[in-house]
Amino acid sequence: MNGIYTYQSSNSAFTVSQQQLAEFSKRFPETTAFRNRIGEFFWFNLHALEKDQGVDPTDVLREVIALEQGKPTFRTPTPFRRKPLKGLMHMHWFSARFIPHNIVSELGPDGVMNAAQAFFPNGIVEADAIRGFADAITYAPFEQREARGGLTGEWIIYAAEDQNYYLCCCGHKSADHIHKEIIRHARRDFPRLKWFNENRELLAQVIAEDLDALLRSGKVKTLNVPSTNRDMNELLCSLDYDNLDKYCEEFLGFLLCSLLTLDEIHLLDRFAMQTPQERLLAELKRRGLRADVGLNELMAAIKLTLPPLNRQPNRR
Repeated sequence: MNGIYTYQSSNSAFTVSQQQLAEFSKRFPETTAFRNRIGEFFWFNLHALEKDQGVDPTDVLREVIALEQGKPTFRTPTPFRRKPLKGLMHMHWFSARFIPHNIVSELGPDGVMNAAQAFFPNGIVEADAIRGFADAITYAPFEQREARGGLTGEWIIYAAEDQNYYLCCCGHKSADHIHKEIIRHARRDFPRLKWFNENRELLAQVIAEDLDALLRSGKVKTLNVPSTNRDMNELLCSLDYDNLDKYCEEFLGFLLCSLLTLDEIHLLDRFAMQTPQERLLAELKRRGLRADVGLNELMAAIKLTLPPLNRQPNRR
């Protein structure tokens, strides 16, 4: 992490530093008592919502404060039940900007037409019916949806352990990939959360993607980070071995030479017929590379790291 977050949408693009996020968080003294349990990535999400979409951050923080104080929230918090977010909690927050979406969802595809036919059956717009028609396509559907608890907002994702640790706030459409951003960013703040240790294969997948992208960019040639046998085995088991060609040559070389430095390799059933070294070496040879490409230069320099177990306390 270089200390800079980058945001890009169809509306705007901007960067914000960690220092700017620290100053941003101070605007909300009502969070002082538990601010050390709000991740930096969460503050970045809030900053982006305000700057890009005009959302008042207090719309989000109101729900966090209510949860911390044991008061009713907009919707009852619920656990994610499916991977990859299983093990984390989420609750909804609501903003005035969600009103149009909720009205449209409640009306359905034919709602406006049905209301028009009911209020103007002859196709003639009469002045005394306009108010009723307007209510039928705005206030009425919103109130109906609210009465049955159907209003939808966006998510606050948090880990509920000894206390609540707030990781991010996002839209439902982010559900397919938000776990990667949580791994990339929130893990720095709360490395000992159970969710990270229970999903180490997911962590390895994200790390593999990021290392491949880093080496593919040409910005680095070697990586020098501590490693353990368990870390490397998890990385090996997370690779897409049916599509090794999607990884760059430098990354495969990095894996191969790192493997050669390990004292012990624990293999899953998927490797019963061929070791990881053989798979990686075969792919490098298929690309026309020598078997020893880069090994002398990389052997001692390239390692991989995953979060250690029970070594570093959560930030307090």
